[in-house]
Amino acid sequence: MNLFLTIVFLSLTLIVFFKIRFKSKRNLKRKSNFKLIEWMELTNEERREMDSFDNRETMKRKKLLLKSIREEYQKLKKK
Repeated sequence: MNLFLTIVFLSLTLIVFFKIRFKSKRNLKRKSNFKLIEWMELTNEERREMDSFDNRETMKRKKLLLKSIREEYQKLKKK
């Protein structure tokens, strides 16, 4: 009896887990499609501005990451 209850509980837990997981993936697809439509509705100049802004921000993050990696390496090298 105890084994049966354990199996039922685990199966219900897994069903709920997978249902939530697949539902979130479906919502993500819808959001990405919506962003694409918004992107296509922008003018060419607005797209360039957004793209250049994203590129600058990405480059800043990469530079900060590289700087922190170098600092860590220097600390390790001193030891």
